[in-house]
Amino acid sequence: MEPRAGVYHARPGAPAGQRHDDARRTPPAAPQNPSRNTSILFYFLGRFRRTTRPVALRAPFAARAFRVAMSEARLAVFPSRMALQNMKTKQVGARRGFTLLKKKSDALKAKIRAITRRIYETKQSIGEDLKAAAFSHTEATWAAGAFNDKVIEKVKAASFRVTVSMENVAGVKIPTFQPAKRETEASPVGLSKGGMQIAKCRDTFSKVLANLVTVASLQTSLLLIDAALKVTNRRVNALDFVVIPRIENTISYIVSELDELEREEFYRLKHVKAVKLEEQEVAEAQRKEELAMRQASGLLPAVEEPANLVERKPDIDMIISNLNDFH
Repeated sequence: MEPRAGVYHARPGAPAGQRHDDARRTPPAAPQNPSRNTSILFYFLGRFRRTTRPVALRAPFAARAFRVAMSEARLAVFPSRMALQNMKTKQVGARRGFTLLKKKSDALKAKIRAITRRIYETKQSIGEDLKAAAFSHTEATWAAGAFNDKVIEKVKAASFRVTVSMENVAGVKIPTFQPAKRETEASPVGLSKGGMQIAKCRDTFSKVLANLVTVASLQTSLLLIDAALKVTNRRVNALDFVVIPRIENTISYIVSELDELEREEFYRLKHVKAVKLEEQEVAEAQRKEELAMRQASGLLPAVEEPANLVERKPDIDMIISNLNDFH
């Protein structure tokens, strides 16, 4: 097998023209073939696609990040006492609605489980009833001959009807089908032979038909309740992961802003009081300085300290009245 074309560089110190296994090989220039380049590109793209993680594995992390971002959001309100009161009222209403919707969801789930159990049991009984109906039809055919066409010719009105009533399940109205069998005249088919077998076959198929109506009613109810359950669960999740966290974040934001405003107001009042006290001290010092300068220059006599109204001193009138009583 001939070696591939290329330029081989020998190791330093190796004899000229000798090729070593660890020699560095410089491949020849690839021919300019667009189709080959395209195939190479698709090859590397395929390898990159196989080595990257599937999107389905990253979906839970994206959903978790979206849920965190939605829960950390808040409503655009101005922080005030009225807004805080409104947010607390909304929080109470949201929690009450969440509780009611959660109870509704639990009731719908329980109803779905009960309906599913009834559907399973009814379908199991329908299988046995269909076997019995087919066997009774075979017996009637063997006893009375081919009687299907005769029965169809004698039919004038429907002997089996269905009534519809509405049922309320946790606020969801679902239709309920009830078989309403009406009494019909006795059919003259089978008077000569096989009449009892034909009547038995009719009763068996009537039972199967009633079970089919029950299954149809249950499946219709199951579809409607399942749709209502999806809507209810969507609302429950929206309240639990979006609405209530957003209201709580808004309340926390309003409380923090109001606390900050209170701290700012307290600091402002404290600063204003300090400034006023400083101004009063400066004015008092200036007044005392001016008064001392005037007294020193002889423009004003020495001023006695003002009398203390709180201090208790003897009254002159009381002293004179006591002296009169003594004399």
